[in-house]
Amino acid sequence: FIGRKELYKGIGTLFQACQELWRSSKKKHQLVLIGPGEAPPSAVQGLDEAIFDLGQVDHATKVLALNACDCLVFPSRSESFGIVILEAWAVAKPVVVTRLQPTQEIVTDNEDGLLFEMGNAAQLAKALDRLAADPDVATHMGQNGQRKFLECYTSSVMAERVQGVYDALVRRK
Repeated sequence: FIGRKELYKGIGTLFQACQELWRSSKKKHQLVLIGPGEAPPSAVQGLDEAIFDLGQVDHATKVLALNACDCLVFPSRSESFGIVILEAWAVAKPVVVTRLQPTQEIVTDNEDGLLFEMGNAAQLAKALDRLAADPDVATHMGQNGQRKFLECYTSSVMAERVQGVYDALVRRK
């Protein structure tokens, strides 16, 4: 998880999903949190050994963490665009993201990530378990995400698009 540890970022849903996952799974899962704020103490009771809160980190540490993780979890309840999705895809990691209008325009469910209904901890746990149970699927989704990132979201591609808009406006004059 990368983001502010606040309710609107879905941190409560994430902790509920993790508790469910840790109860039902035979695998030992770990959750790494990156970003400002503190996880609610009530949410982490009994899970201290499975949660690593790195706090706010520099860019290099964030990239190292993304490279080391199995997936990015983005359970936000309200986003206009989740740049962390692109950061995960840049290093070929699949994403598990709340099904919101903006995120549905970025993430293709079952292709480059998994979508779950806002606030549905059971769906989130199931999605995380699916990726953990089938690393080949996770790798494939991460590679698809990286391909989408390179084709659509690099700074050079975005600059070309913006330049195209300006060129079209100038031609209309």
